[in-house]
Amino acid sequence: MKHQQTQQALLYGFVARADFSAHPVDELLDYFPELPGRIVYGIEVPNTAMVPEIMSEGLIPSWTQKVLGGPANFMDLSALLDIKYYGRLEGEEGGKSRSERVVRRHNWALQMERIPVSKSPKMLVHLYNETVQIMATAEEKWQVVNSFPCGNEEELLYHCGNIAEQLGWDRKEASLELSGRSAREYRPVLAPYFGQVELFAYQNWVKVSTALDEFDPLENAALLRL
Repeated sequence: MKHQQTQQALLYGFVARADFSAHPVDELLDYFPELPGRIVYGIEVPNTAMVPEIMSEGLIPSWTQKVLGGPANFMDLSALLDIKYYGRLEGEEGGKSRSERVVRRHNWALQMERIPVSKSPKMLVHLYNETVQIMATAEEKWQVVNSFPCGNEEELLYHCGNIAEQLGWDRKEASLELSGRSAREYRPVLAPYFGQVELFAYQNWVKVSTALDEFDPLENAALLRL
């Protein structure tokens, strides 16, 4: 794949979780004879709280114990957005993502730094692993970014409708951009309740090689926006 603006080349692949070693990141990097100067590893951390940088604390804040169900063990700072991310990775996720050769970034931060904010109400809705990530923007700023359990169309409709209500949006004036494995199936479910419901327009971000017959751009929206 080739990025439409930067012309950088993107490689795609995956390793089954069952085949992970104790240090899967380093094991992957060992396959490359020469590495670039900076490697960014975007990590999905659904259990996260965001605060303005000016309100952040140097050490792990005590309030993360209550808010996240345990002290934050993953932190990221977006200097571009002036936002500090406090997240909690469970189980082995934290340890297996560590490597001295990569810069670990929060996936929310990477997305928010690259997606243009909208003047009119808009949600970017991404479905993955029985989870929905919703990023809401309006008035040229981010309004809500969060992840929720989502296993069916009723739960998806509830979460999207609830966020619109909490933000005081008129749903008929709001637009949704859907991505993820079930995006095509869920689009007609959401369409009657919102002004505009479209699928992720990957063509605006990358040019996908015809050799990638089994590659679904909708499933990989978060990757392609990078």
